[in-house]
Amino acid sequence: MTQDFPSDRPALPEFAVAPGAAHPRSQIRIIRGFIAGFGEFVLLAVVSVLALGLWSAWQNTSSLLRDESESTIALVQSRIERHLQPAEDQLVHLGSRIERGDIDSANEACLGKYLAGALAGTPRVRSVVFIPATYQELRTPWVTAPSCRSTVA
Repeated sequence: MTQDFPSDRPALPEFAVAPGAAHPRSQIRIIRGFIAGFGEFVLLAVVSVLALGLWSAWQNTSSLLRDESESTIALVQSRIERHLQPAEDQLVHLGSRIERGDIDSANEACLGKYLAGALAGTPRVRSVVFIPATYQELRTPWVTAPSCRSTVA
C-alpha cells in the first residue's frame, strides 16, 4: 500500500510549467510540425511515384498500340500483295511479250485471245484492259462457262 505523503511544495496548477522545462503547448506544436513535415514528404514521395508510374504506363501502352497497329497494317498489306501478285505477274509477262513482238497489239482478235488466256490463269481478276497509244481500249471481261446441268426425265 502506498501512503500519500504531504509535499512541502505547493501544488502547481495544470497549466503551470516547471522552471527550465519546455512549455507543453510548444512541444505539441513541434510534434505536430514534425508529423506534418514527414507527412508532406511521404505525400510528395507517393504522388511522385504514382505520377512516374502513370507516365510510364501511358508510354508503354502507346508504344504497344503503335507496334500492334504497325504489325496489323503490315499483315493486311502482305495479304493484299499476295492476292494481287499473280495478276501483276501475268500482266508483266503479257507486257514483255507485247514489247518483244510475240503478240501483235494491232491484231485485236489475237490480242483478245491472249488477254482471255491471261484471265484463265488468274480467277480473281474479272477483266483485263489493254490501252494502246491510240487510247482506244480493248477490254476482255471474265466469261463464266455455261453450267452443265442435265435433267432426269
